[in-house]
Amino acid sequence: MPSEIERKFIVPLAHHHLFLGREGGTEMVQAYLSTNPDCTVRIRVTKTGNEELAKVTIKGRPTDGGMVRSEWEWDVPVGDAREAIDRFNPPSLHKTRHVVQHGDDTWEVDVLRVGGQHLVVAEYEAPTLAQVQNVTLPVWVGRDVTGDATFIMSTLTTEAERDAAWRKAYL
Repeated sequence: MPSEIERKFIVPLAHHHLFLGREGGTEMVQAYLSTNPDCTVRIRVTKTGNEELAKVTIKGRPTDGGMVRSEWEWDVPVGDAREAIDRFNPPSLHKTRHVVQHGDDTWEVDVLRVGGQHLVVAEYEAPTLAQVQNVTLPVWVGRDVTGDATFIMSTLTTEAERDAAWRKAYL
């Protein structure tokens, strides 16, 4: 069974400047056809420069303290993905993702707007649980929020949920 193995961290306010207004990045719309923890179904449309891609992803319930989830993912035509989002109007979010190298490790840093503020979350994914558990943390990551449902993207589909997550992260 394919799995996603990752840890998730809050990027402290003091390090937001590293990611806000940063050149490049991938704009994402994530729409959730199901937010059931046993079977989350997501449509994602990404735009990097002029290139657009779309995927449908199914994720299972997190295990191992939230670090491991079964995951299946398929490419779909962008037009079909946009039509499904328009037709079903599922809960969704917009974010910018930056891919950041730290030594030999690749991190994904997501920036979400929360009112006039930003929630910045860094994720490290690797093929084994041991690699994820033993990753060397960059100085710009803060509290480990792996397994905290407040910071699962399917939870962050409303302004109220993003505001609650921002308050939990930064206050």
